[in-house]
Amino acid sequence: RRRLNAEHPTVVREKGALTKCFDEFVEGVTLSDELRKLLVMEESEHYMEFSEEQRREFIFHLFRRICIGGGMCQYEDEITPYLDATRGLYKDLVSVQKNPSTKALEVTSMVYKLEEAEGEWGSLFPGGASQEHSFCYLIVEPIKRYVTVWYLAHTPMF
Repeated sequence: RRRLNAEHPTVVREKGALTKCFDEFVEGVTLSDELRKLLVMEESEHYMEFSEEQRREFIFHLFRRICIGGGMCQYEDEITPYLDATRGLYKDLVSVQKNPSTKALEVTSMVYKLEEAEGEWGSLFPGGASQEHSFCYLIVEPIKRYVTVWYLAHTPMF
């Protein structure tokens, strides 16, 4: 279930502490631990801890967005707050329903990532926003007939 645990002590230590590293500034984000490096830098020695298929999953996107945060994010030193926040947000944003024939739970929500939109009001992401770390997700609940928007125009602090 968890990919980042004691099996990968170079990213997360045995009791959940994140392995620190020298600060690197990449695309407006301060990378001060191995977790953020593996989430942002393809060059990270740990990047392959998650396959490309796993990186396409919405729950991975949530986890990544929570860990990276915004331009003035105060990072955690432990993995547990990130996992708890990801789990809670996923449960709030995504609906499931039991399949009557198989009795298995199935996701009923449809998630879309809006990458660009412009209109008379301007652009979805302002000029100073990081293209890599800005996001807009639309979570459509067809059964309940509503849409949830999760949005951040990531503006680097420096």
